[in-house]
Amino acid sequence: MRRARLSSRSLRDVARLVLLDAKGSILLVRYRDERPGRPSSYWAAPGGALEQSETHRAAAARELREETGLNADIGPELWQRSFDVDLGHGPVHQVERYFLVRLDVVTPRVVNSSPEAIREHRWWSPAELEATPEVVFPEGLAASLARTLNLPLAGERLD
Repeated sequence: MRRARLSSRSLRDVARLVLLDAKGSILLVRYRDERPGRPSSYWAAPGGALEQSETHRAAAARELREETGLNADIGPELWQRSFDVDLGHGPVHQVERYFLVRLDVVTPRVVNSSPEAIREHRWWSPAELEATPEVVFPEGLAASLARTLNLPLAGERLD
């Protein structure tokens, strides 16, 4: 069941992946953005819009294959976020659901076969993600991962 919104914008449902390797590094993809008022490039979790009649979980599995070339079990949903954004063809209300995927290998080779304008893939350690001056969406991803998965932030200990 969909929540009622006060916005008249089109709804864009998105599935994203929190893809962790065996050492706990997360895979992010770099996009180039030429829209006015936006950063020239940014990093984000792999994922994309649902296709017609597709569930979020099915979209997550498809996006995993298309944007990384990997096949893995889609784990639990970690969190959801929603916001208004202009994707260059008009404003939309985007609802993103993030799914955990854990791999049993370290930094596997990944390849994009989707039509997305992915410029680069990169595996980030939690410390690198927390310390980077680069633009990463969603904002606060390192802290969200630490809270959700009980990972320590730089200088923090978990007892």
